Amino acid sequence: METSLLRSFLALADHSNYGRASAMLHLSQPALSRQIARLEEQVGGTLFERGRHGARLTELGKVFAVEARKIVSDSDALLERTQRIAKGEIGELKIGFALWAIEIVTHAVSTFRKAYPDVRIDFANRCSSDQYRLLGEGALDIAFMRLGMDRSLIEYELGSDQMMFVLPSDFPLADDEITPQALSGYDFILMSRDLSPDFHQSAIAYLQQNGCWPNIVQESREFFSIQSLVAAGQGISLMPASAARLIMKGMRLRYVRMSSCSWRHGLVMMPGEPAPATRKFAELLGVQLRETAP
Repeated sequence: METSLLRSFLALADHSNYGRASAMLHLSQPALSRQIARLEEQVGGTLFERGRHGARLTELGKVFAVEARKIVSDSDALLERTQRIAKGEIGELKIGFALWAIEIVTHAVSTFRKAYPDVRIDFANRCSSDQYRLLGEGALDIAFMRLGMDRSLIEYELGSDQMMFVLPSDFPLADDEITPQALSGYDFILMSRDLSPDFHQSAIAYLQQNGCWPNIVQESREFFSIQSLVAAGQGISLMPASAARLIMKGMRLRYVRMSSCSWRHGLVMMPGEPAPATRKFAELLGVQLRETAP
């Protein structure tokens, strides 16, 4: 049953007059009459009583009108919802991000929610390897992670990062003397393997490949705790340079970046047509998504 027939029926039911109903529908009266006749044929009964006073609903017509209004209302609601989904104004968005992207993501999510309040957003801080796995499982729409983990992924570079040594302010070596080999044998306090397995593995590999065999005396789940321990003389540490935003004011520490150890990071997605809400979020960041085959 066509919803256009139901709309014509409801227009006539509301106006009880073929002339007024046809004018509202922008139809001729004969065309409206044919539509009503066709509908009555489909339902197998008379919906209107015709007379000098216009068209009045029969008992069958009254029952039919109640159900017809529900169907038309549901149809309109479905169309509106689908159009909003197509425009990215409604739906769901699942985002993963590494520490370097925390400011980008929190600002973008806040702005996006104001513009599209009916899009549900789930986002959480995760290491790059976890994000890579979740992308493959379909549990993430967008990942802010290290680039180059899988050439089949769609990547948009947003910046880069590098290793940074964290030292007590009175550390005996000058900045230009700081190398992994020069620090071999020192006590190290590293980010917990459980919290950030990617960085932990990268840090150990970087040190060992450059002639440093660290004596790891402690692991911590917080950059703030690491800085406090280093400032207290408990050891030295490595952290991503992007963590500089988490530097604690008042701490007597030195931060020495290692440009020889860097990596790219950015926005990563699975190949294929992105959902409208995903495209809107990327556009908010100034990223124009490419059309890709799944």
